[in-house]
Amino acid sequence: MKMLEHMREKVALLNSRWFIGIFAILIVPFFPPEIINHVGTSLFIDAYAWGGVISAVACALLYVLLARKDVFSLLSVILPAIVLLSTLFYGGAINLWFSKWLPCFAIVMLVAAFGRSMKRELLWGLFVVTFTLSVLNLASALLFPEGVYATNGTAQSGNFFYGNKDSAYRILFPALCSSFVLDACCGRWLSVRSLFVLAVSILTVYLATSSATLLALTFLVVLVLCARWEALRRYLNGLTVTIMGVAGFLAIVVFRLQHLFDFIIVDALGKSLTFTGRTFIWDKVFELQGIRCFFIGRGVSGYRELWVNDRQYYHAHDGFLDIWLNSGMLGVLVLCTMLGLVAFVLYRFRTRQEAAVYAAVLGAYYLNGITEPVFSVSFIAVLALAYYSFAGDGYCVPFDGIKIEKGEGNG
Repeated sequence: MKMLEHMREKVALLNSRWFIGIFAILIVPFFPPEIINHVGTSLFIDAYAWGGVISAVACALLYVLLARKDVFSLLSVILPAIVLLSTLFYGGAINLWFSKWLPCFAIVMLVAAFGRSMKRELLWGLFVVTFTLSVLNLASALLFPEGVYATNGTAQSGNFFYGNKDSAYRILFPALCSSFVLDACCGRWLSVRSLFVLAVSILTVYLATSSATLLALTFLVVLVLCARWEALRRYLNGLTVTIMGVAGFLAIVVFRLQHLFDFIIVDALGKSLTFTGRTFIWDKVFELQGIRCFFIGRGVSGYRELWVNDRQYYHAHDGFLDIWLNSGMLGVLVLCTMLGLVAFVLYRFRTRQEAAVYAAVLGAYYLNGITEPVFSVSFIAVLALAYYSFAGDGYCVPFDGIKIEKGEGNG
Protein backbone atom coordinates (compact mmCIF):
# COMPACT_ATOMS: atom_id res chain seq x y z
CA MET A 1 0.00 0.00 0.00
CA LYS A 2 2.78 2.39 0.90
CA MET A 3 4.61 1.49 -2.31
CA LEU A 4 1.48 2.26 -4.35
CA GLU A 5 1.06 5.61 -2.61
CA HIS A 6 4.73 6.37 -3.22
CA MET A 7 4.32 5.57 -6.93
CA ARG A 8 1.29 7.87 -7.14
CA GLU A 9 3.30 10.70 -5.59
CA LYS A 10 6.11 10.11 -8.09
CA VAL A 11 3.69 10.22 -11.02
CA ALA A 12 2.04 13.37 -9.67
CA LEU A 13 5.45 15.02 -9.26
CA LEU A 14 6.46 14.02 -12.77
CA ASN A 15 3.21 15.38 -14.21
CA SER A 16 3.68 18.60 -12.23
CA ARG A 17 7.18 19.09 -13.63
CA TRP A 18 5.92 18.47 -17.15
CA PHE A 19 3.27 21.14 -16.72
CA ILE A 20 5.81 23.58 -15.29
CA GLY A 21 7.93 23.04 -18.39
CA ILE A 22 4.94 23.50 -20.71
CA PHE A 23 3.87 26.69 -18.94
CA ALA A 24 7.41 28.07 -19.08
CA ILE A 25 7.59 27.37 -22.83
CA LEU A 26 4.28 29.15 -23.36
CA ILE A 27 5.28 32.14 -21.20
CA VAL A 28 8.86 32.75 -22.37
CA PRO A 29 7.91 34.40 -25.73
CA PHE A 30 5.90 36.99 -23.78
CA PHE A 31 9.08 38.34 -22.14
CA PRO A 32 11.40 39.05 -25.10
CA PRO A 33 14.77 40.49 -24.04
CA GLU A 34 15.44 43.74 -25.83
CA ILE A 35 18.97 42.63 -26.72
CA ILE A 36 17.67 40.40 -29.53
CA ASN A 37 16.47 43.49 -31.42
CA HIS A 38 19.97 44.98 -31.36
CA VAL A 39 22.44 42.10 -31.63
CA GLY A 40 20.24 39.29 -32.98
CA THR A 41 19.78 38.36 -36.64
CA SER A 42 16.53 39.17 -38.45
CA LEU A 43 15.78 35.44 -38.66
CA PHE A 44 16.05 35.06 -34.89
CA ILE A 45 13.96 38.18 -34.25
CA ASP A 46 11.21 36.94 -36.59
CA ALA A 47 11.32 33.46 -35.04
CA TYR A 48 10.89 34.92 -31.55
CA ALA A 49 7.99 37.10 -32.73
CA TRP A 50 6.22 34.18 -34.41
CA GLY A 51 6.85 32.11 -31.30
CA GLY A 52 4.88 34.71 -29.35
CA VAL A 53 1.98 34.54 -31.81
CA ILE A 54 1.90 30.73 -31.72
CA SER A 55 2.05 30.75 -27.92
CA ALA A 56 -0.79 33.29 -27.77
CA VAL A 57 -2.95 31.16 -30.08
CA ALA A 58 -2.25 28.11 -27.92
CA CYS A 59 -3.23 30.02 -24.76
CA ALA A 60 -6.45 31.21 -26.43
CA LEU A 61 -7.36 27.65 -27.44
CA LEU A 62 -6.70 26.37 -23.93
CA TYR A 63 -8.94 29.11 -22.59
CA VAL A 64 -11.79 28.25 -24.97
CA LEU A 65 -11.55 24.54 -24.17
CA LEU A 66 -10.81 24.55 -20.45
CA ALA A 67 -11.59 27.87 -18.78
CA ARG A 68 -14.73 28.92 -16.98
CA LYS A 69 -15.63 32.22 -18.62
CA ASP A 70 -15.85 35.28 -16.37
CA VAL A 71 -15.81 39.07 -16.41
CA PHE A 72 -12.09 39.44 -15.74
CA SER A 73 -11.08 37.37 -18.77
CA LEU A 74 -13.63 39.22 -20.90
CA LEU A 75 -12.13 42.56 -19.87
CA SER A 76 -8.66 41.26 -20.73
CA VAL A 77 -9.93 40.76 -24.29
CA ILE A 78 -11.69 44.12 -24.50
CA LEU A 79 -8.67 46.22 -23.47
CA PRO A 80 -6.28 45.00 -26.23
CA ALA A 81 -9.21 45.19 -28.67
CA ILE A 82 -9.68 48.89 -27.90
CA VAL A 83 -5.96 49.49 -28.45
CA LEU A 84 -6.11 47.56 -31.72
CA LEU A 85 -9.08 49.56 -33.03
CA SER A 86 -7.39 52.82 -32.06
CA THR A 87 -4.18 51.68 -33.74
CA LEU A 88 -6.03 50.80 -36.95
CA PHE A 89 -7.94 54.08 -36.89
CA TYR A 90 -4.75 56.15 -36.65
CA GLY A 91 -2.72 53.98 -39.01
CA GLY A 92 -0.38 52.68 -36.33
CA ALA A 93 2.05 49.77 -36.45
CA ILE A 94 0.12 46.50 -36.10
CA ASN A 95 3.32 44.53 -35.45
CA LEU A 96 3.90 46.73 -32.40
CA TRP A 97 0.41 45.84 -31.12
CA PHE A 98 1.23 42.15 -31.55
CA SER A 99 4.43 42.48 -29.52
CA LYS A 100 3.00 44.67 -26.74
CA TRP A 101 -0.64 43.71 -26.32
CA LEU A 102 -1.12 40.17 -27.61
CA PRO A 103 0.97 38.78 -24.69
CA CYS A 104 -1.23 40.67 -22.20
CA PHE A 105 -4.31 38.98 -23.63
CA ALA A 106 -2.66 35.57 -23.87
CA ILE A 107 -1.25 35.44 -20.33
CA VAL A 108 -4.73 36.03 -18.88
CA MET A 109 -6.14 33.25 -21.08
CA LEU A 110 -3.48 30.86 -19.78
CA VAL A 111 -4.02 31.76 -16.13
CA ALA A 112 -7.81 31.64 -16.53
CA ALA A 113 -7.54 28.11 -17.95
CA PHE A 114 -5.28 26.71 -15.23
CA GLY A 115 -5.30 29.18 -12.33
CA ARG A 116 -7.97 27.26 -10.42
CA SER A 117 -6.41 23.81 -10.64
CA MET A 118 -2.67 24.33 -11.26
CA LYS A 119 -1.73 27.67 -9.79
CA ARG A 120 1.50 26.35 -8.27
CA GLU A 121 2.67 25.01 -11.63
CA LEU A 122 1.81 28.37 -13.20
CA LEU A 123 3.75 30.19 -10.50
CA TRP A 124 6.73 27.91 -11.04
CA GLY A 125 6.53 28.41 -14.81
CA LEU A 126 6.49 32.19 -14.40
CA PHE A 127 9.32 31.97 -11.88
CA VAL A 128 11.54 29.85 -14.12
CA VAL A 129 11.16 32.30 -17.02
CA THR A 130 11.48 35.60 -15.16
CA PHE A 131 14.20 34.50 -12.76
CA THR A 132 16.32 33.08 -15.59
CA LEU A 133 15.97 36.38 -17.45
CA SER A 134 16.81 38.27 -14.23
CA VAL A 135 20.04 36.29 -13.77
CA LEU A 136 21.04 36.85 -17.41
CA ASN A 137 20.24 40.56 -17.06
CA LEU A 138 22.36 40.80 -13.91
CA ALA A 139 25.22 38.95 -15.63
CA SER A 140 25.14 41.47 -18.48
CA ALA A 141 25.23 44.35 -15.98
CA LEU A 142 28.23 42.79 -14.22
CA LEU A 143 30.11 42.03 -17.44
CA PHE A 144 29.23 45.28 -19.22
CA PRO A 145 28.71 48.00 -16.58
CA GLU A 146 28.39 50.67 -19.27
CA GLY A 147 25.68 48.75 -21.10
CA VAL A 148 25.52 46.19 -23.90
CA TYR A 149 24.10 48.16 -26.83
CA ALA A 150 23.16 51.69 -27.86
CA THR A 151 19.71 52.88 -28.94
CA ASN A 152 18.93 55.47 -31.61
CA GLY A 153 22.44 56.83 -31.67
CA THR A 154 22.52 57.45 -27.92
CA ALA A 155 25.06 56.10 -25.47
CA GLN A 156 24.75 52.43 -24.52
CA SER A 157 24.81 53.26 -20.81
CA GLY A 158 21.99 51.53 -18.97
CA ASN A 159 20.95 49.13 -21.77
CA PHE A 160 21.45 45.57 -20.59
CA PHE A 161 20.29 42.09 -21.59
CA TYR A 162 16.58 42.56 -20.94
CA GLY A 163 16.38 46.24 -21.77
CA ASN A 164 16.84 49.69 -20.33
CA LYS A 165 17.81 49.84 -16.66
CA ASP A 166 14.36 51.19 -15.75
CA SER A 167 12.61 48.13 -17.25
CA ALA A 168 14.31 45.51 -15.06
CA TYR A 169 11.29 45.50 -12.72
CA ARG A 170 9.32 43.71 -15.46
CA ILE A 171 11.23 40.51 -14.74
CA LEU A 172 12.30 41.12 -11.14
CA PHE A 173 8.81 41.72 -9.72
CA PRO A 174 7.19 38.59 -11.25
CA ALA A 175 10.14 36.49 -10.08
CA LEU A 176 9.84 37.86 -6.55
CA CYS A 177 6.05 37.55 -6.58
CA SER A 178 5.97 33.93 -7.72
CA SER A 179 8.67 32.91 -5.23
CA PHE A 180 7.04 34.72 -2.29
CA VAL A 181 3.59 33.30 -3.14
CA LEU A 182 5.02 29.78 -3.41
CA ASP A 183 6.48 30.28 0.07
CA ALA A 184 3.11 31.45 1.36
CA CYS A 185 1.37 28.43 -0.18
CA CYS A 186 3.77 26.15 1.69
CA GLY A 187 3.33 28.01 4.97
CA ARG A 188 6.86 29.43 4.89
CA TRP A 189 7.95 32.96 5.60
CA LEU A 190 10.98 33.26 3.29
CA SER A 191 12.76 30.38 1.61
CA VAL A 192 16.40 30.26 0.54
CA ARG A 193 15.12 30.53 -3.03
CA SER A 194 13.31 33.79 -2.25
CA LEU A 195 16.33 35.22 -0.47
CA PHE A 196 18.44 34.44 -3.52
CA VAL A 197 15.91 36.12 -5.85
CA LEU A 198 15.86 39.13 -3.53
CA ALA A 199 19.66 39.31 -3.60
CA VAL A 200 19.64 39.25 -7.42
CA SER A 201 16.99 41.99 -7.45
CA ILE A 202 18.86 44.25 -5.04
CA LEU A 203 22.16 43.84 -6.89
CA THR A 204 20.47 44.50 -10.25
CA VAL A 205 18.81 47.67 -9.02
CA TYR A 206 22.04 48.83 -7.37
CA LEU A 207 24.05 48.37 -10.57
CA ALA A 208 21.33 49.90 -12.75
CA THR A 209 20.90 52.89 -10.39
CA SER A 210 17.18 53.07 -11.07
CA SER A 211 15.70 55.20 -8.29
CA ALA A 212 12.06 54.41 -9.11
CA THR A 213 12.64 50.65 -9.06
CA LEU A 214 14.71 50.96 -5.88
CA LEU A 215 11.89 52.76 -4.09
CA ALA A 216 9.30 50.27 -5.37
CA LEU A 217 11.48 47.29 -4.41
CA THR A 218 11.94 48.69 -0.90
CA PHE A 219 8.17 49.14 -0.62
CA LEU A 220 7.62 45.55 -1.79
CA VAL A 221 10.05 44.06 0.72
CA VAL A 222 8.63 46.08 3.62
CA LEU A 223 5.07 44.99 2.80
CA VAL A 224 6.09 41.35 2.41
CA LEU A 225 7.76 41.49 5.82
CA CYS A 226 4.62 43.07 7.28
CA ALA A 227 2.55 40.29 5.69
CA ARG A 228 3.88 37.90 8.31
CA TRP A 229 1.51 39.40 10.89
CA GLU A 230 -2.19 38.84 10.34
CA ALA A 231 -3.12 42.04 12.18
CA LEU A 232 -1.18 44.10 9.61
CA ARG A 233 -2.58 42.09 6.69
CA ARG A 234 -6.04 43.37 7.56
CA TYR A 235 -4.93 46.92 6.71
CA LEU A 236 -2.21 46.42 4.09
CA ASN A 237 -4.34 44.60 1.55
CA GLY A 238 -5.26 44.71 -2.13
CA LEU A 239 -7.89 47.37 -1.65
CA THR A 240 -5.67 49.77 0.30
CA VAL A 241 -2.70 49.49 -2.08
CA THR A 242 -4.99 50.02 -5.09
CA ILE A 243 -6.47 53.14 -3.50
CA MET A 244 -2.96 54.36 -2.70
CA GLY A 245 -1.88 53.68 -6.30
CA VAL A 246 -4.73 55.73 -7.77
CA ALA A 247 -4.23 58.45 -5.14
CA GLY A 248 -0.51 58.61 -5.95
CA PHE A 249 -1.25 59.05 -9.65
CA LEU A 250 -3.74 61.84 -8.99
CA ALA A 251 -1.54 63.59 -6.45
CA ILE A 252 1.70 63.56 -8.44
CA VAL A 253 0.81 63.25 -12.12
CA VAL A 254 -2.45 65.21 -12.21
CA PHE A 255 -2.25 67.71 -9.32
CA ARG A 256 1.60 67.85 -9.09
CA LEU A 257 1.89 67.71 -5.31
CA GLN A 258 5.35 66.13 -5.38
CA HIS A 259 6.78 69.07 -3.47
CA LEU A 260 5.14 67.49 -0.41
CA PHE A 261 7.53 64.55 -0.83
CA ASP A 262 10.69 66.50 -1.60
CA PHE A 263 12.42 64.97 1.45
CA ILE A 264 12.21 61.61 -0.36
CA ILE A 265 12.54 62.70 -4.00
CA VAL A 266 15.26 65.32 -3.57
CA ASP A 267 16.97 64.56 -0.27
CA ALA A 268 16.88 60.75 -0.22
CA LEU A 269 16.87 59.84 -3.93
CA GLY A 270 18.74 62.86 -5.24
CA LYS A 271 16.22 63.52 -8.02
CA SER A 272 14.53 66.70 -9.16
CA LEU A 273 10.84 67.43 -8.60
CA THR A 274 10.36 67.05 -12.37
CA PHE A 275 11.42 63.38 -12.03
CA THR A 276 14.27 63.89 -14.50
CA GLY A 277 12.02 65.73 -16.93
CA ARG A 278 9.09 63.31 -16.79
CA THR A 279 6.63 66.05 -15.84
CA PHE A 280 7.25 67.66 -19.26
CA ILE A 281 6.34 64.35 -20.92
CA TRP A 282 3.12 64.18 -18.88
CA ASP A 283 2.26 67.72 -19.97
CA LYS A 284 2.77 66.70 -23.60
CA VAL A 285 0.43 63.71 -23.19
CA PHE A 286 -2.28 65.95 -21.71
CA GLU A 287 -1.76 68.30 -24.65
CA LEU A 288 -2.03 65.49 -27.23
CA GLN A 289 -5.15 63.89 -25.76
CA GLY A 290 -7.68 66.45 -26.92
CA ILE A 291 -11.37 65.79 -27.47
CA ARG A 292 -10.70 63.60 -30.50
CA CYS A 293 -8.39 61.17 -28.70
CA PHE A 294 -9.84 61.49 -25.20
CA PHE A 295 -12.04 58.40 -25.43
CA ILE A 296 -10.18 55.98 -27.73
CA GLY A 297 -6.57 57.14 -27.52
CA ARG A 298 -3.98 57.07 -30.29
CA GLY A 299 -3.10 53.38 -30.42
CA VAL A 300 0.31 51.84 -29.93
CA SER A 301 1.92 54.37 -32.28
CA GLY A 302 0.74 57.37 -30.32
CA TYR A 303 4.33 57.96 -29.27
CA ARG A 304 5.09 59.26 -32.78
CA GLU A 305 3.89 62.68 -31.68
CA LEU A 306 5.43 62.47 -28.22
CA TRP A 307 8.26 64.96 -28.74
CA VAL A 308 9.62 67.03 -25.86
CA ASN A 309 12.54 69.43 -26.29
CA ASP A 310 13.43 67.94 -29.70
CA ARG A 311 13.56 64.42 -28.27
CA GLN A 312 11.12 61.62 -28.99
CA TYR A 313 9.81 59.43 -26.18
CA TYR A 314 8.29 56.00 -26.72
CA HIS A 315 5.87 55.96 -23.82
CA ALA A 316 4.23 58.39 -21.41
CA HIS A 317 6.53 57.58 -18.47
CA ASP A 318 3.48 56.86 -16.32
CA GLY A 319 1.29 53.77 -16.15
CA PHE A 320 -2.18 55.32 -16.32
CA LEU A 321 -1.14 58.02 -18.80
CA ASP A 322 0.37 55.39 -21.09
CA ILE A 323 -2.91 53.44 -21.10
CA TRP A 324 -4.77 56.68 -21.79
CA LEU A 325 -2.41 57.48 -24.67
CA ASN A 326 -2.87 53.99 -26.16
CA SER A 327 -6.56 53.33 -25.54
CA GLY A 328 -8.18 56.54 -24.31
CA MET A 329 -10.60 56.82 -21.42
CA LEU A 330 -12.39 53.65 -22.53
CA GLY A 331 -9.22 51.65 -21.97
CA VAL A 332 -8.57 53.36 -18.64
CA LEU A 333 -12.07 52.44 -17.44
CA VAL A 334 -11.62 48.80 -18.51
CA LEU A 335 -8.26 48.61 -16.73
CA CYS A 336 -9.65 50.23 -13.59
CA THR A 337 -12.48 47.67 -13.57
CA MET A 338 -9.91 44.86 -13.70
CA LEU A 339 -7.94 46.49 -10.89
CA GLY A 340 -11.13 46.85 -8.86
CA LEU A 341 -12.04 43.17 -9.29
CA VAL A 342 -8.61 42.09 -8.08
CA ALA A 343 -8.65 44.59 -5.20
CA PHE A 344 -12.03 43.22 -4.11
CA VAL A 345 -10.80 39.60 -4.17
CA LEU A 346 -7.59 40.39 -2.29
CA TYR A 347 -9.54 42.39 0.28
CA ARG A 348 -11.97 39.53 0.79
CA PHE A 349 -9.08 37.16 1.54
CA ARG A 350 -6.89 39.80 3.18
CA THR A 351 -6.00 37.67 6.21
CA ARG A 352 -4.24 35.11 4.01
CA GLN A 353 -0.52 35.56 3.56
CA GLU A 354 -0.79 34.71 -0.13
CA ALA A 355 -3.20 37.60 -0.72
CA ALA A 356 -0.94 39.94 1.24
CA VAL A 357 2.03 39.05 -0.99
CA TYR A 358 0.03 39.80 -4.14
CA ALA A 359 -1.04 43.11 -2.60
CA ALA A 360 2.58 44.00 -1.82
CA VAL A 361 3.75 43.27 -5.37
CA LEU A 362 0.86 45.16 -6.96
CA GLY A 363 1.63 48.08 -4.64
CA ALA A 364 5.22 48.06 -5.90
CA TYR A 365 3.97 48.18 -9.48
CA TYR A 366 1.68 51.12 -8.68
CA LEU A 367 4.53 53.00 -7.04
CA ASN A 368 6.89 52.34 -9.94
CA GLY A 369 4.06 53.21 -12.31
CA ILE A 370 4.17 56.86 -11.36
CA THR A 371 7.20 57.26 -13.63
CA GLU A 372 7.17 54.09 -15.75
CA PRO A 373 4.63 52.34 -18.07
CA VAL A 374 4.10 49.36 -15.76
CA PHE A 375 0.88 48.05 -17.31
CA SER A 376 2.60 45.45 -19.48
CA VAL A 377 2.50 41.64 -19.64
CA SER A 378 4.58 41.57 -16.44
CA PHE A 379 1.91 43.40 -14.44
CA ILE A 380 -1.01 41.65 -16.15
CA ALA A 381 0.47 38.23 -15.31
CA VAL A 382 0.64 39.09 -11.61
CA LEU A 383 -2.82 40.67 -11.73
CA ALA A 384 -4.34 37.54 -13.32
CA LEU A 385 -2.62 35.22 -10.85
CA ALA A 386 -3.87 37.34 -7.96
CA TYR A 387 -7.42 37.04 -9.26
CA TYR A 388 -7.52 33.38 -10.25
CA SER A 389 -5.55 32.13 -7.24
CA PHE A 390 -8.77 32.53 -5.26
CA ALA A 391 -11.15 31.43 -8.02
CA GLY A 392 -11.18 27.97 -6.50
CA ASP A 393 -12.73 29.54 -3.42
CA GLY A 394 -15.68 30.67 -5.50
CA TYR A 395 -14.72 34.30 -6.06
CA CYS A 396 -15.02 34.73 -9.80
CA VAL A 397 -17.56 37.12 -11.35
CA PRO A 398 -19.44 35.34 -14.18
CA PHE A 399 -20.32 36.97 -17.49
CA ASP A 400 -23.88 37.79 -16.41
CA GLY A 401 -22.51 39.69 -13.39
CA ILE A 402 -25.65 38.82 -11.42
CA LYS A 403 -24.02 37.03 -8.56
CA ILE A 404 -20.68 36.10 -7.02
CA GLU A 405 -20.40 32.50 -5.99
CA LYS A 406 -19.13 32.54 -2.45
CA GLY A 407 -16.71 30.12 -0.97
CA GLU A 408 -15.05 30.23 2.38
CA GLY A 409 -13.39 33.60 2.83
CA ASN A 410 -12.19 35.79 5.63
CA GLY A 411 -14.24 38.53 7.19
